[in-house]
Amino acid sequence: MKIVFIFFLSLFFKNGFSQYIVTKVTGIVKNETTKEILKPGSRYAKTDKLTWITPKAIVRTIIPGEGVYIVNQKDEGTGNKILEIVKFTLHLKSKEDNLSGRGDNENLVPANLNTEEDINTKNLITGENKYLFDKTVYNVSDGNRFFLQTEIPGSNTVTKALQTSGDTLLLYNSDFKKNSQADSANTKYKLGFYSKDDNTSKLLAQIQPYFDSTAEMETIMKIMIDGDTKNDKEKMKRQCYLEIYYALGKPSDIIFQDTFDKLYVFSLQNSTGKN
Repeated sequence: MKIVFIFFLSLFFKNGFSQYIVTKVTGIVKNETTKEILKPGSRYAKTDKLTWITPKAIVRTIIPGEGVYIVNQKDEGTGNKILEIVKFTLHLKSKEDNLSGRGDNENLVPANLNTEEDINTKNLITGENKYLFDKTVYNVSDGNRFFLQTEIPGSNTVTKALQTSGDTLLLYNSDFKKNSQADSANTKYKLGFYSKDDNTSKLLAQIQPYFDSTAEMETIMKIMIDGDTKNDKEKMKRQCYLEIYYALGKPSDIIFQDTFDKLYVFSLQNSTGKN
């Protein structure tokens, strides 16, 4: 136990001289040293002075290959952040094994939309999202279809038919009915399937969207891939998936994989070009 503690303690002091890379900001925080408002992709040193324009703001940061930190005004400059390193490191291996060992059913609608409460209850929604489904279970021909049901308190329920391509459900940012800031938190989105043969509708999953309108997922992935020095592609992919899941929400597996492959190849080409 003493050896483990020394390891984490040395990691903490090592990180004290490293750059933190921001993956998510809730609220507004300014780096007075660089005069920059922190956003995903921002970098700052431990010695930089942060101004918490939003008193309860939270900054999620990483040091690639070393740890994850959640910083708020109360904990800034204290040793409390080491607890997040311990939590993340101990949690990481079990989650990596779980993600790499998922069965076929977990990769299909509706299971691939289900989230884990101890990671994040949100679904990450980019411009286009793709989810595999079993065509023998959900026959989308002859008028049968998936739909998204939007329930807004005090308003009529809105139902929108969703597009499919082969065995893939396509879910777009524009499929979600945008609402005013005041009541958006109370809006409920539910995925369902309508069977024309039986004239029945079945709700399959509730979706809590996190709209990635500024390519946050890609930014986080690029930060982590570019900071990787071990060149272990599969491990880096799992770590990227987890950090995106934690920071933003559960991504579409297909979109995540396509984006990761594109950025990983690009990073390797840049690295090779520099040598």
